[in-house]
Amino acid sequence: ADIKGVILEINSPGGTVVGSKAISDGVAYYREKTGKPVYAYIQDMAASGGYWAAAATDKIIADTGSLTGSIGVLFGPFEYYDKLVSVGSVTAQNGIDIYYITGGQYKDLGNPLRRITDEELKTLQRDVNYEYDVFVSHVATKRKIDPVVVKEDIKALLYGTKTAIEYKLIDMEGSRETAYTELATAVNAKDDYQIVRKQTDSSLFSALLGVKSPEKTKTSCAFCNKLLFLHGNP
Repeated sequence: ADIKGVILEINSPGGTVVGSKAISDGVAYYREKTGKPVYAYIQDMAASGGYWAAAATDKIIADTGSLTGSIGVLFGPFEYYDKLVSVGSVTAQNGIDIYYITGGQYKDLGNPLRRITDEELKTLQRDVNYEYDVFVSHVATKRKIDPVVVKEDIKALLYGTKTAIEYKLIDMEGSRETAYTELATAVNAKDDYQIVRKQTDSSLFSALLGVKSPEKTKTSCAFCNKLLFLHGNP
């Protein structure tokens, strides 16, 4: 009952669709059940899934030099080795044969020894397009931006604070202190308030969700071949 509002501190290049949406849903649930505001403070980066989470809040403040955006979905990579003759440091005089034993057509999707088929590409692209439309709809609704603007003007690029404000991706530029002051003012706390910081241990779960931890989380190929909101190459 003493909690007047929440600051969601974000420094994340993104993560899985499931993890990113889980944070967003958590923000929405808290706001619905308590009627109390949630503000986002971006330090360094809120890209892709990180921005999905930020967009769910009532107000977004980004620190100077922070990057925001990357509204897009990536799935892969799928590699193809054309005429593979060596695996690591092993080379065979007559070549190396690698076999996949499968049941079900296309079960070996991602096999680097064969090219991905048109049907596989079409199916994967359809699913990526669906998730992208969900992402765009979320941003458009929460930030009151025309979906056409999100797709055709904002695209999946990253933006500094000035441009992010122009595109309505964030509300203002400011420090962490600015973010807390803005929230305190909004809830009429003035100078009579205390900040309680919730800490979580660094873990794979926190890395997937882009939760801020003492050590900067990094993406790795644990994310490969998952539907991602991800900035850069996994």
